[in-house]
Formats: sequence, C-alpha cells, structure tokens
Amino acid sequence: NNARDNPGEDEVRIVRGHYALPGNVSRPVYGTSVLGGLRISGGWNTDCTSQDWVASTTVLDGQHQMGVLQITYQATVAQYTRFEIANLTLAHGAGSTYARGNGISVFSSAPGQTDLRLDNLIIQGHSGYFGGAVSVNLSRGTLTISNSQFSANSAPTSAHGHLAATIGASDNGQAVHLANNTVVGGDCLGNTGGIRGCGFGFNLGEGLQLQAVNNLFWQNKLSDLDIEPIGTTASARLDSNRIDVVQGAVVPTILRAISDDPDFVQSSVGNFRLLPGSLLVNRGMGRIDGLIQPMRDLDDQPRLALGEFDVGAFENRIGPHIFGNGFD
Repeated sequence: NNARDNPGEDEVRIVRGHYALPGNVSRPVYGTSVLGGLRISGGWNTDCTSQDWVASTTVLDGQHQMGVLQITYQATVAQYTRFEIANLTLAHGAGSTYARGNGISVFSSAPGQTDLRLDNLIIQGHSGYFGGAVSVNLSRGTLTISNSQFSANSAPTSAHGHLAATIGASDNGQAVHLANNTVVGGDCLGNTGGIRGCGFGFNLGEGLQLQAVNNLFWQNKLSDLDIEPIGTTASARLDSNRIDVVQGAVVPTILRAISDDPDFVQSSVGNFRLLPGSLLVNRGMGRIDGLIQPMRDLDDQPRLALGEFDVGAFENRIGPHIFGNGFD
C-alpha cells in the first residue's frame, strides 16, 4: 500500500523463501492512479542488500485457492511508466469462474506509454478464464517476456492456458517482444468464440508488431501462438523459434523455423532443461533490435556457453559428447 500511494518509481524486494498465500484473503493488488512504475523481484537475502538470479528460490504460491498477483494502473496523465516482475516463481493460482490471469493480471488504462516486462520467471500450475496463468491488457505500451518458463497452466472453460494479452497502441509500434522462453503443456477447452488454442494468445492494435525469437513451445493443446489484429493491420516476425502451430488472422514472417524434438532432461517431473545432444543447442540465432536479450539463463548461468544462444529459457553448458563410448 505504501508503494501504491507513493508518487514516482517504486520497488518491492522479496526475500528468498516459499510464501503460501492464505485462501481467506484476496490476491495481492497494486492498484493505483498515482503516476509512477513498480519493480517487484525475488531472490533477496534477509536484509535485501544482495540478490541471486535464480527464480526457483522465491515462490509465491496461490495454493489453488486464489490469484497470486494483480496490477491495475489507471493514471490519467500521459507519462512514460514501466512495470517489471522478475526473478520469481508464481505457482498454483486459481480464482472465481471468470477470473483471468491467476498467476499475473496486469491492466493499464493509462494514456501514456506503459511498458510491462516479465523477466526470469517460472509460471506454473495456474488455472483461470482466458489467460489462465497471465492476463495482460495495456491501453498503450509494450509487453516484453524473456528468460521465463510457462508450464502446466490451463483455461478449462475457455482458451489460452498460459497467457492472453491485448495491446491497444504503442509509441514505437512494438506491441510484444518474446525472447528465450520455454512454454510447455498448456491446456484449455479451446476454440471458444473463435479459433483459439491453449498457448499464448495476442490481440494487437492497428499497425502494431509482435517479435518472437529463440522461444521453445512444446505440447500446448491446439496451438502454441494465436495472433489476431484489433484493427485491419498488424504484423509478426518469428525467428529461431521451436513452434508447432501458429494461427490467427496475422500471418507471421517466419525465419529459421525449428521443428526438432527438444530432448528435455526429464519433462515428466518438470525439468525442461536441454540434454547435451539436443538439436536446440546453439540454434537461438534470433535478435530483436533495441532489446537487450538475457545474458544469463533461468538457472543464473551464462548464456552463449557454446558460442550461440540455445532455444528456450535454459542454456546447455556441456554440449554433445564427441567420444560417448570412451577413447583409446
């Protein structure tokens, strides 16, 4: 509440730990019309003076009873604002029948450019209506998602189990940036009110563009990526992504498409790191102009370990074994 009521930029630092949110209260909400942005991040030591960059060390758990985090921004003055959620695990959010984004829900009606960055997150086990895990609606802004894992999220009565986002306008023409994310196991009813799948769903304002590079989509029901225009024109550029199904009225430009099996270490227990022999190692050749792509992975290990980005949120640091059966 103090951050909400304070004009200017705010920061919330969360000490490492597992926080089970009680089911008898509503989800934490940062709702304000006061100008100024917010950064929420985990991985801090007890006096909040140093931080690790391992998302799994700080867990916000809805316990399948409540939504985890909500931001509502209703400033009426056109001023640039930035919101960032970073270095956290958000798990097991749930809500009422029509509750959206039970992991993260962000709504901004502000007339000024309002950018949202989701970075180095594990978003898993959420259930909700349209955008079961994440729901974003920006009147004007750019959504950036990088270095994050979305797994086992669902929208049982609708679509877009992992994420649903609407971007109305943007000062720079860029609506969405997706870089080095792993997006797996999205479930939903699907095809409700149109052809809609269970991965990510985007509605883009007139003339806006989506760019996606080095992302790994795997076993999302019906589709991985749905892209629709709000007006008559929008565009998408996909480079070095492992995607099975893209659908919607926006037909993307696709470069260096990847269709190989990712070869996860052990997906059955939620380990979506790549095996040394995976054909996705060193295949992340996509870049987005103006975006500083993550130089450390979701395990806080260096990127470019073997010369190029790997596809997805985790970087393999071993590479294939040349002499797998020994050497004489």
